[in-house]
Amino acid sequence: MTISIRRILTMGAVAISIAATSAEAASQFALGLQIGASDGGNFSGLTARVGQERTIEGILAIDHKDWIVNGNYLVHSSSLFHQDPINFIKFYGGFGLGVWTGGDGGFWAQVPLGVDFRFAIPVEASVYLAPGMNIVPETSANWHFGLGIRYWFL
Repeated sequence: MTISIRRILTMGAVAISIAATSAEAASQFALGLQIGASDGGNFSGLTARVGQERTIEGILAIDHKDWIVNGNYLVHSSSLFHQDPINFIKFYGGFGLGVWTGGDGGFWAQVPLGVDFRFAIPVEASVYLAPGMNIVPETSANWHFGLGIRYWFL
C-alpha cells in the first residue's frame, strides 16, 4: 500500500478543517511544535489543538523523509494543581488514528495518555505515551512518545 504525501496533506487539511468548525474553535485554538519517538524512529513536526476539556488534536510530523499524520480525540481531567507560574496540570486520555508514508506506508490506532502543563501566559507543555496497534500493512503492537509545546490563541 503506497500512500502519497499529497494524500496525507489532504487528509491533514480535512481533519484541521473539521476541527475548526467545532463550537469551541472560536476561542480555544492552540498551535505548536512536537518532538517524539516511536518503535519506528524519531519524529518532529507541528501540533494543533481545538478545545480544552474535550480536545481534537492533529499532528503533522516528519521522520527523516517519511511523513506522519495523526489525529486524536482527548478528554482532560480536572485541574490537579495551581501554583504560579503553573495555572494547571491536567491528565488526559483518548483515542487516535494515524498514517505514515515510510516503506509501503501504513495506518495505526492508538490510545494517547498524557499530562498538560498550562502556564500563567497562554503557553502549554505536554508529555504523552500512546500504546497502539498497526493495522495496515500488517497487524502489530506499537507505541509513540512525545513532548509538545503550544501557544493558545484565546
